[in-house]
Amino acid sequence: MKKILGQILMVVAVLFMATSVANAVVIYQLDGQGNQTVYDPGLDGWTIVGDSAVTQFGSDYEVKVGTNNWASPEGGSQANIIRGAGVILPGAYGYKVDFTAQLYTWDSYNVTVPSNNGSLGYWDVFAVNLNGTNFYWNIGGNDPIVTPDPAGGAVVDNTLFPGITWAFGGLDYSNGGFEQFIGSGSITLTGLTSDYYLSLVLDTSRNPNTDMSYPSYGAFNPNGNVPRPEGGQAENPVPEPSTLLLLGGGLVGIFFARKKLS
Repeated sequence: MKKILGQILMVVAVLFMATSVANAVVIYQLDGQGNQTVYDPGLDGWTIVGDSAVTQFGSDYEVKVGTNNWASPEGGSQANIIRGAGVILPGAYGYKVDFTAQLYTWDSYNVTVPSNNGSLGYWDVFAVNLNGTNFYWNIGGNDPIVTPDPAGGAVVDNTLFPGITWAFGGLDYSNGGFEQFIGSGSITLTGLTSDYYLSLVLDTSRNPNTDMSYPSYGAFNPNGNVPRPEGGQAENPVPEPSTLLLLGGGLVGIFFARKKLS
């Protein structure tokens, strides 16, 4: 019986590890020798702009963006601004930022089909940026990522915006509709002699394309539930805890049935 219980626990443990994703917004300071240490700026070290919020979990942080648009339907509206949070990191060999994200948007970008003003680029863009100049919202210019982008994929770029930028903006405009990103990312920047600026933002303000329609929202390191809006169909649904329990019970049930038959 002990052997059976041990096998059951192993099945459940493997299932849990396979279906759970560790949430994170973790900042690592690099020393140039291949070593990295967690850098904790403290909750007071964060600068917050627009409808955003930062919550601390030890040396880990959750950054919510577009909180005024939480669960907004397709017909909702949003302010034409940059919202998000950032922290100034002291001079070092470099920094790496690992993060998970649960991001929703009704406002896809038109990367393959020119808009009515003839331009290509994002409408709404979620971005994580590291640079040595200033916070994302204090730097002028257009969207950090334009073309060529894989439709629906997150992009990392170091040419169109200062420093290094991870960005996501939905599928191409010709497809339209509700889009999401549920996954993880990482950016690294080295070689600066001054401070580094980290920003995690939702940008609905920058040209070439900007409007107040079709809201977006989400969280980097979603420790709580980020509600999917009514009418928004998930492309890659994340198993709910109840689903995991049912699935685990099903596997255990199959295990018992096989033991009984053998």
